[in-house]
Amino acid sequence: MAIRYFREFNIDCGFSTSPDGNSFDIRRAMAAEAEKNGGLIVKANLVHGTDICVIEEDALGKGAYIEREDCDGLVTALRNVTLSTTHGDCLPIFAYDPQKEVIGVAHAGWRGSAGGIAARLIECMSREFGCAEKNIHAVIGPGIGACCFEVDSDVAEHFSDNMPWTEDYIMRRFDGKYLIDLKAVNCELLELSGVPAGNIFIDKACSCCASNKDRFFSYRRDGCSERMLAYIRLP
Repeated sequence: MAIRYFREFNIDCGFSTSPDGNSFDIRRAMAAEAEKNGGLIVKANLVHGTDICVIEEDALGKGAYIEREDCDGLVTALRNVTLSTTHGDCLPIFAYDPQKEVIGVAHAGWRGSAGGIAARLIECMSREFGCAEKNIHAVIGPGIGACCFEVDSDVAEHFSDNMPWTEDYIMRRFDGKYLIDLKAVNCELLELSGVPAGNIFIDKACSCCASNKDRFFSYRRDGCSERMLAYIRLP
């Protein structure tokens, strides 16, 4: 069953698991349901970058399913609009401001994480909707953990060169490979953006671990093309 977040705020927010089916089928079902209620679902066409797209009133009336090109994050204050991203090991980052009633979601792979996409998500909410960072609540959902995210030196150096503090979350192995804790990196980015540590929840589930094979799809573990769906909606 899908993992639900922000239940204390009654926000429709979750992350699918493999028994729910693949992201395409889930999104299609959500679009059909949204159409019945006069809403829509938005897909971010991921490019492993850091651009965030704001979904505004002009998106309404264009069908129950729309795509936004060249972005890895979405933000809106519209009701009955579901924001969605797909994940095969990359992290989903959800954000919600209960004061301004603004939601956002981002797809954070290693490139997006190294580029600071978590910070870009918070900056967009603040800039476009006047959200106070101290009021924002965030969730870092399931994705590849430090236990499985093994990389070569060029990726590790990309992090440490751009953000020297990330060295605290990089471990060199005896064989010359490196392990990076992407969840910790994104948590730090959220905190540096002004989101209180107490407002950040990290789901520790690793999508790549063999023990989660029946729970999550994983590109790194299985080379599969199926993905989980991250979604968030203001009812």
